[in-house]
Amino acid sequence: MIYDRLDLVLYLLERGVDYKGVMSYTGGSNYGKPNEEKVSLFLVDKLRYKVYGLDTKWYQEKIKIIRFLASQGIDYWKTPIPQTIINRISEMSKTNNWSERKKNEFISKY
Repeated sequence: MIYDRLDLVLYLLERGVDYKGVMSYTGGSNYGKPNEEKVSLFLVDKLRYKVYGLDTKWYQEKIKIIRFLASQGIDYWKTPIPQTIINRISEMSKTNNWSERKKNEFISKY
């Protein structure tokens, strides 16, 4: 992924760049599998690693990509959340003194 230049990612997607191939691999421990078992990561999975505040421009750009993928039949919201991201959000929740409800709301929207 082009790091945090999601505007460029969307630009390329809208112009027909192939987004269906494997982008990278990760250890299975992020997905409830043995770490030795490698898991393929696609664009939709890589987006799950992008955690932004819900009121930021980066989040809005991410949502535009999610909508584009939805128009192509790819459901971001059904993509599993990696364990490292769940841990990161839990830390954010503690740091910001979020209630459990607010933490769950953030997870449902991120």
